Amino acid sequence: MLSLANLQTTVAAAITAHSFFSTAPTVPVIVDDGTSKNGLETALRTKGFAVLVLPVLGVDLKDQGDGKTFTGDAEVMIKLLVNPHINPLATGAQRNIHGAIAAAVAAVLNWSPGPGDRRFKVADQSISISAADEGLLAYDVGFLKQITLN
Repeated sequence: MLSLANLQTTVAAAITAHSFFSTAPTVPVIVDDGTSKNGLETALRTKGFAVLVLPVLGVDLKDQGDGKTFTGDAEVMIKLLVNPHINPLATGAQRNIHGAIAAAVAAVLNWSPGPGDRRFKVADQSISISAADEGLLAYDVGFLKQITLN
């Protein structure tokens, strides 16, 4: 079963591997570790497009009865951000936001779990537009995944 510690990087790797994001010009997929602001700003200034994998939003833990094993449903969110002034340029990412949403959802939901593990599911509020800086467009996409703390 996927651990809480590996959740963000697993989501980022699944998105990065999808051809929509990996085909040139590539789209930066950034794991938000609290220090990603400069990298995100650079990506939006140069490519006009970025995917940000946010820290885990919360976990609904379940004690498995032995006091040592904890599993739960974790919620993780990605943010797709577009600078509409840079994205369409020859030096930009040249990606459609709606195509990016579809590709990101497909990438995460098609992630292959190991034996005994489960796939990601979409969260109740799966896709929503989020407040962004003026001149930016941002969509949030939420997922749920059973994880372990161990």
